[in-house]
Amino acid sequence: MLAKHLTRSITFIEILGFSVLILFLWLDELLDLPHTILGAPATPVNLSESIFETSVVLVLAAVVCFFTRYLARRLQTLNEEKDKLFSLISHDLRNSFTSLLSYSAVLRSNPDKFSLEEIGELAGGINNSAKNLSHLLENLLQWARLAQGKFIYHPQKVPLAGLISSALGLYATQAAQKRIQLINQVETSAAIYADPTMMNSILQNLISNAIKFTPEGGKICLTTVDLGRRIKITVSDNGIGIARDQLRDIFKAQTGSSTLGTNGEKGTGLGLVVCREFIELNCGRISAASEPGLGTIFSIILSKVA
Repeated sequence: MLAKHLTRSITFIEILGFSVLILFLWLDELLDLPHTILGAPATPVNLSESIFETSVVLVLAAVVCFFTRYLARRLQTLNEEKDKLFSLISHDLRNSFTSLLSYSAVLRSNPDKFSLEEIGELAGGINNSAKNLSHLLENLLQWARLAQGKFIYHPQKVPLAGLISSALGLYATQAAQKRIQLINQVETSAAIYADPTMMNSILQNLISNAIKFTPEGGKICLTTVDLGRRIKITVSDNGIGIARDQLRDIFKAQTGSSTLGTNGEKGTGLGLVVCREFIELNCGRISAASEPGLGTIFSIILSKVA
């Protein structure tokens, strides 16, 4: 609401300013102000010139007002996205801490009454909550650095085989716990021109999401496709998929409850927001295709290094 009032106020001031300018042009033409006030030589009235000058001012006023309203709408959209993001972050932080505190409180209250198996389950819940918090905070820190312009972009030649093998290695244990098969079909000679730190974050987010939303015994496959001067990297799974109404805005911050993974893992869209920002910084594109119940394919297109 404040943004709308501010936009209207700025537009009113602009219209008022241009109106005063047009009024001055016509007063100068009709009353010959330099002659009347300063005693300069008189000049004849030239209506054609005044009409032309008025037309130029009106066109300029229209352009300025249009550009101002465009910037105001863009600013309002960014503010709304920021508000959604903060709402999402606070929701997920609260849930993760609540789970962490609940599991630890139960374990601490009567440790002697639980069997080793029950203690293991509670410890697993604590571990999952801690992992969720760690992943969320890492994405939050990266997003904050991006928003402040403090993330330095250092593009270089990055061999994909090593980069993807490293990212898959980080999640090998997590995938094994769900008996998920990680398949690396990346061309060994493939290389891209990108920032390696940003690419690590992108791949880790996509692989983590794929594991989270793939059922036990599923598959996750990473492949590359040569597009000439560009290269396409795909991360595909045979998981639960994404509904069409959610797929449209998947790379935007969304409010509401976090989507639960196949084993009850809590998810957040913040990682995909970071992925989109990093891909755009690397002059690339990211897209998603999905069918509920059949799985999801994330595609990244980046510049290739020969």
